[in-house]
Amino acid sequence: MIRRVSLAVTAALLLLTPRAIKAHDYWLEASDYTPDARAKITLELRVGDDFVAAERRGFQPERTRRFELVTADGIVDLMRARAAGDPPVLDGYPTGATGQAMWAMERRWVDIKLPDDRFTHYLEHEGLTEIIELRARRGHRAQERECYMRSIKALTTTASNRAPVHDVVLGHPIEIVLLDDPYAAARGDKLRVQVLLEGAPLPRAPVTAHVRLPGGGVRTARARTNRRGVARIELTDPGVWLVRLVHLRPCDECTHTDWESFWASYSFAVD
Repeated sequence: MIRRVSLAVTAALLLLTPRAIKAHDYWLEASDYTPDARAKITLELRVGDDFVAAERRGFQPERTRRFELVTADGIVDLMRARAAGDPPVLDGYPTGATGQAMWAMERRWVDIKLPDDRFTHYLEHEGLTEIIELRARRGHRAQERECYMRSIKALTTTASNRAPVHDVVLGHPIEIVLLDDPYAAARGDKLRVQVLLEGAPLPRAPVTAHVRLPGGGVRTARARTNRRGVARIELTDPGVWLVRLVHLRPCDECTHTDWESFWASYSFAVD
């Protein structure tokens, strides 16, 4: 049985502006994506939109199902590596000469309610045309109930000949898998990313890729996955990248919600 968290602040959410409703991405951001072997990593859990952070979050164990470090040596449970409290979500964690390190968090299911206009705005912003068409056929509710979870990853690397871990599958309800190694890629290459939903490839999923440019600003590209759940992202610029998506589906058999949404993000850097 999936454990869900019910938000006591639903009434407050209904008073938020459309911009506040829009600011709903979560991502893990490393203090250094290519540290040396002696460095320690600080991870920020950021909340915002279009790769512009509006908030920082501390570690929330009650909202977190899994928090792990994946290296060539295996998987380390980070749930006890950081106490609940203020940001960052992980402070000064030693990586050692591990080569690639995947930092991965699975957030628990949360129930929220949104009024029709803000739910519609959210669907339009995410390009969820199939859901927009479905609601047009079925009719709109005055208030939509949504239950959501998140898969959040970041990939760092130290100079090493150890086996890479960029493509490790963790079994999150939804997750982004990097089929190609971004640290072996060059500007102009196309990076293959695969989206898995409950372990199976997710076709026709709208994927967004943001890159934070060294001189400031963010460049954005969009793609859709093919029948194998794979999208190709052209690495147009050096900098820190964020690949993200949301998948929404109706939950007609559910009594507690109308919709289930699955959010995924994966950050890394390109030289």
